[in-house]
Amino acid sequence: MKKYSLYVMLIGMMLCNLTACTTGKKSGPLQKGRRLEEDGDYTAALRNYRGINDEEFRQISSNNLYYLYGDILEAMAAIKDEPSSEQYYQLAQAYYAKAEMIPEGTEIAPNAELDLHAYFAHQREQLQTNAMKALDKATELQPDNDEALLLEGMIYEAKDEPEKAITVYEEVLQFNPENPEFFVRLGRLLHEQGQFEIGRKLVEQAVADAPDNAEAHFTLGNIYGEQGSEHLAIEEFHQTICLDPHHIEAYYSIARSFLAQNNLIDTERVMRLGVSNNPDSLQMGLFYNSLKLALDRQE
Repeated sequence: MKKYSLYVMLIGMMLCNLTACTTGKKSGPLQKGRRLEEDGDYTAALRNYRGINDEEFRQISSNNLYYLYGDILEAMAAIKDEPSSEQYYQLAQAYYAKAEMIPEGTEIAPNAELDLHAYFAHQREQLQTNAMKALDKATELQPDNDEALLLEGMIYEAKDEPEKAITVYEEVLQFNPENPEFFVRLGRLLHEQGQFEIGRKLVEQAVADAPDNAEAHFTLGNIYGEQGSEHLAIEEFHQTICLDPHHIEAYYSIARSFLAQNNLIDTERVMRLGVSNNPDSLQMGLFYNSLKLALDRQE
């Protein structure tokens, strides 16, 4: 829901920007602030908005900026007080989280004045770039900052650059072979790149080292499923749910396996448990109700 709220807010900002183009000199500070936002200079944008004479525009623009980039502004302020590796990592994390919230793959028909698809793509790329810059600072101050290096690999994955992510994860494991999350991510990426045996063994190692890691079990389940070991896959998905009853994708994975066998009864049982443990998931509720309706008709 928060992602869609952001989506609506961004559209509103774009429309406000277009309106400002028709208001003459009064729109100067507003347009300048928008350009500063697009360039990623949010602190300068905030200073600019606070200098707007019109009280209503000043308040709306400042509130919008805080709504969209409040975490980033707070992280920037913290760096001024304590420029440490951890603080730069927190800034990078704020950039990354914001980039992940921006709508991606949305079907929007562009026009001459408002191409939101291109606008969102540019904003996402800008946020990812700024996150990388902050991570460079973090690892410069602390080369073995695991959190920063993990986030760097995750950003490369988000940018669809798996080879670079693999390089980062492999480098980390050379000096810190005890973090199961790196094994999971590296194993999954290697498996996706066609190195099936190595990828599977790395994730199996992660499960052995951290048997209480739900995501490791889920990743291993996906790998087993892709390699045709459906029974082993379901066992891993069940283990995922035992460790994390809110792991929605694990329920769907088990349900898909039962559906492939035309086993509607066990599918319904799994999804009933999923709905019980995730009552706020509208999509799961709709899926379960449709499934139950199909079973009722079959009976």
